[in-house]
Amino acid sequence: MNNSLPPSLLLTFRPEGLSRFFPLLQTGVMVEAEVGSSVRDFLLTLPGVDSAYIDGRIKTVFLNGKVVDDVETAFLDDGSILALSAAMPGLAGAALRRGGGLASFRSQITFPAREKPGPRRKGFVLIKLYNLILKELGVIFLRRGIFLASAALAKFFKGQSEEFWVNLKTALVNGAGKDAKELLQMNWAGLHETMELKVDFDI
Repeated sequence: MNNSLPPSLLLTFRPEGLSRFFPLLQTGVMVEAEVGSSVRDFLLTLPGVDSAYIDGRIKTVFLNGKVVDDVETAFLDDGSILALSAAMPGLAGAALRRGGGLASFRSQITFPAREKPGPRRKGFVLIKLYNLILKELGVIFLRRGIFLASAALAKFFKGQSEEFWVNLKTALVNGAGKDAKELLQMNWAGLHETMELKVDFDI
């Protein structure tokens, strides 16, 4: 991302619109984070997320493609890729489960614990969410704000069905109201290479 402030897009949807954003969250979106913090500390900054949720719900964690067993000794760097999932079925799910009995069988793909983190500072992390975590944390990240390439945003909008636009209640681009037609015709890349997207749901 360049140093200029990305334009902001604030959308309000009916609850039925949430699932339309799942593909974005599965593919991966950038979020602001305090890099140098542990995965646990990062997750605890999310509204409504506590240690009980982290330990009881988030069973599979990947950091930069490696399986994390201890979320307290896995530290985020600027540009880290963090994938979160609830328990996955079958033998593969059991092997990938953090702290599970089969952890020793995947030592080659296990994220190495670090005793000391790097200096804490503001940065960005690419987040990917799956299965139950996708719905539960997806709405939190969307409300908090995600960052994505303007070209990806334009492609996302153009790929939506009429149902998506029916569920859209309001749209603001840098505080200015827009309708569905304007969003589809917007030259997003002309505004900035990156957009900040916040989505609220009228639940």
